[in-house]
Order: sequence, then structure tokens, then C-alpha cells
Amino acid sequence: MGAAAALAVAGGSLVALGLGGEEPETPAVASERDVAPEPALTVPPASSLATPSAAAPSVQAPPVDVPQPTAAAALGTDADIRLRVPSVDLDLPVHALVPDGGAINPPTMTDAYWIDPYGEPGAGASAPDNTVYIAAHSWSRGEAAFDPLLDADFEGGAVGPGDLVEVETPSGTAEYAVTDVRRYGKDELPEADAVWEVHPGRLVLITCFQREDGRRSTENLVVTAEESAVDAR
Repeated sequence: MGAAAALAVAGGSLVALGLGGEEPETPAVASERDVAPEPALTVPPASSLATPSAAAPSVQAPPVDVPQPTAAAALGTDADIRLRVPSVDLDLPVHALVPDGGAINPPTMTDAYWIDPYGEPGAGASAPDNTVYIAAHSWSRGEAAFDPLLDADFEGGAVGPGDLVEVETPSGTAEYAVTDVRRYGKDELPEADAVWEVHPGRLVLITCFQREDGRRSTENLVVTAEESAVDAR
């Protein structure tokens, strides 16, 4: 997917005003070093935000997926937020990712990124007033951060309803239970209001199914989880 989305903000709500365009394909023949998997998410700069009417629905504009040709192995810096999914032995540092010219491209293969300007991970009094979105790469041709979320064939999810997801932050550890695991086509995901609802206490993990032939991925895996407890350690 590619293109631009206009957002509107009111009391923490973001409302979609427009979305369109197409994602270019990466070359069909490429080496593992030259083509990195996705996602790469896009939101407009803060200057494009406007205030909607009070009657506007509490649904925010989704990021838009575009291919990114390269990504470093790891960021190499400490993170004060970690994402854990014990059932699949996933334990990752989570860094903030701020739009750069509207584009949010996870810059490394082995780290996860929470997406600003959506919910910032936190617990207790610091709990976000919006959905927290965390994105990372997955890639069947090499090691990537969200590989454990996919099954051995990279055809579906390796987690299921009830699985525990922990987000450790300086204000405590928020515990979530997986409620839904679903594949979305790239053209379907922007229209999935259930994914983009403003929903405090919700966590959404997003990655892509990378195609073996090196061309752009056509589907996303979306794992949705609801907060179940907070550890104030």
C-alpha cells in the first residue's frame, strides 16, 4: 500500500479523512541483502492534523504500507520498553518511531517500534488513552523481530486467543490477552475500522507476510490484544 492519509484529532481521537494510491513493487530478482521485508507505515506530519466535528466517529486514519529496500540488523541502543509473548519466546526491545516526512519505516530487523502519534506504551496512571500499535519486520528468508508471531510456514499466526502479551515500561508492565489474530490484504487493512478504533487498553501488533520471490508483500498479520492486568513493579 502507499499514499497519504489525512488525520483529525479531538480529545485523543484521530479520524480518517482520505486514503489512496498504490504501492510500487520491489524487483522480483534481488538478494537478501538488497530487499528487506515490511511493514513500513505512513502517517501525515503534525501540521496536517485538523479538528473534526463532535459527531465524527472515533476511528483513526490507518498507517499506509510501503516497501522499504533496506534495514539494519539492530539498532544497538538500549530501550526502556520491552515486548514479550511467552508462548512463542518473543522478547524484544521496543523503540519509539516518529514519522519522518510522513513515513514510518522500522529501520532495523530485530527491534520492534511503537508508532507515534498513537498510544504510547505505559501502565497505571501512565496508561495510554488510545490503542498502542507496535510494528516490526517478519521475513521467512532471514531472522526478523516478529518472525515468532508467524507459524512455521509463514502462512498464519503462531499465537492465539488467550495468549499472554506483556509490555514492560518504566511505569509498570501492562499485561494483555490476545483476542484476535487475522490476516488482512494490504488493500483491506486501511478499511478495517475494527483495527483503527481509538480504544484505550488495547494493543495491536502488525507485521507483513514477506513473499519468497522478493516482491512486495500483499498481506499483513494483525494480532489484537486487550489489557488484562498491570504489574506496578
